[in-house]
Amino acid sequence: MTLSSDLTLPAGYTARPATLADVEPTVAMLNAASQALSGVDEHTTADWGSDWSAPGFDLAGQTRLVVAADGAVAGYAVVWAAAPFTLLEQWGCVHPAHTGCGLGTHLLTWAEATVRPFAARASQPARLQTWVQRGDAGTQALLAERGYALVRHFLRMAIEFDEAAPPSAPQWPEGVRVRAFVPGPDDERVYGVIRESFRDSWDYVPKPYQEGLARWRHFIQHDDAFDPSLWFLAVTGTGADERVVGTTFVRWTMPEDAERAWIRTIGVLPEWRRRGIAEALLRHALSEIYRRGRRKAALGVDAASPTGATRLYEKAGMHAVEAKTEEVWEKNLT
Repeated sequence: MTLSSDLTLPAGYTARPATLADVEPTVAMLNAASQALSGVDEHTTADWGSDWSAPGFDLAGQTRLVVAADGAVAGYAVVWAAAPFTLLEQWGCVHPAHTGCGLGTHLLTWAEATVRPFAARASQPARLQTWVQRGDAGTQALLAERGYALVRHFLRMAIEFDEAAPPSAPQWPEGVRVRAFVPGPDDERVYGVIRESFRDSWDYVPKPYQEGLARWRHFIQHDDAFDPSLWFLAVTGTGADERVVGTTFVRWTMPEDAERAWIRTIGVLPEWRRRGIAEALLRHALSEIYRRGRRKAALGVDAASPTGATRLYEKAGMHAVEAKTEEVWEKNLT
């Protein structure tokens, strides 16, 4: 494959795939960039080490580091490609001290060249997506120049609890109760509920079930903050007739704010919606976060959620943090 001249690097820089030994310096570079953009460290070696060692992830083929003359990591890019290859993803970052010399163009060119063979295998037109934090003007300008378009916004919604006013208790619909996730026995059916809950989301593309399950289990097992007692399931029936109809998962801390809990997922099976289950799961999670001593929580949500999730979160007292809005940019490859 012949790559564009945009892959030419300035004198003193070299490029190569990442290795597991590069996790710490890469995260240091990513945090230098996040500090420059928003004043916080948003990345951890544990999270990136888990990503790089996930089942099916080809570290040599899916990553690229740009290294400066002094050996420091100056830039990083990663791509994700999974069957049916109609939705491909890439993401990159350049150290603030090394911007303006073409490293972003180099990394973006590499990412596009890397995913094009996968796009050629798709049975439908393939799209390449990337995420950008609002305020990252340099990345936005580069993407626009390269033919990407802004297609979606995702909001960071947050809440700070009043010490004297605990969150309202959940009201569960008749026949629905809540219990904690049990790792192992609950894995497959909970993963199945997550897939079904988000099947009607705007960018959902069905991917191979067993591959997805293996990756999901990997991230649970390699998350130092994983606490199954903070993973809540809405269930009906008992014993052999029990059915999981909704889920919400809480991570006790966030990389950029150790005192804020992160609500990772709230999903309800389509046929069980409009009964108050999502609101009950949210209020149960907020109440448990408060009961255990946290006074701050946050989550992410599609600003144009087809289920009206933003209204639900506002009803529970959450508000959008504009500076943390994430943009999705997309480019058609075929």
